[in-house]
Amino acid sequence: MSQQTPQTTAGSLVVVGLGLAPAGQLTVEAAAWLDRADAVYSLLGDSSPAGWLSARRPSAISLAGLPLDRATTQLQTALAAGQQVCLVTTGHPLLPGAAALALAGQVRQAGHQVWFTPAVSAEDCAYADLGLDPGRRGCQSFTATHWLLYRPHCDPASPLILWQLDQI
Repeated sequence: MSQQTPQTTAGSLVVVGLGLAPAGQLTVEAAAWLDRADAVYSLLGDSSPAGWLSARRPSAISLAGLPLDRATTQLQTALAAGQQVCLVTTGHPLLPGAAALALAGQVRQAGHQVWFTPAVSAEDCAYADLGLDPGRRGCQSFTATHWLLYRPHCDPASPLILWQLDQI
């Protein structure tokens, strides 16, 4: 496991990203946390990865669509019982949006340890699909909403990737 490997102490949370296609993009580390967790929760909704997770961990509980306070209560109940909890997201565990980060913040405030374990991210896939080498000229990456609202300075010599165009 990576340098972020948590001790297997009571009541800790690992937020795991499945990638965009979990059967091929889930890392060995993320799979290990998913398989050995006492309780598995997800933020996947009705997506294809949700079906994959249901087949792998039938007892997984969806928190998708729940208000933050109710989702936090569910996680904290399992953590207070001393369980190793795995929270599953699609793609990178902190994208798209702030739900996993907000939940992790609430869990940390309650005194529990939290770690994040990514899978292959959408950004990794975009580099491969577009043939981009971000080490060559760099790469700029913004959500479309951020780019429209704040008009950040962009380097014309570096590729620009705008995410979540369907959200504006």
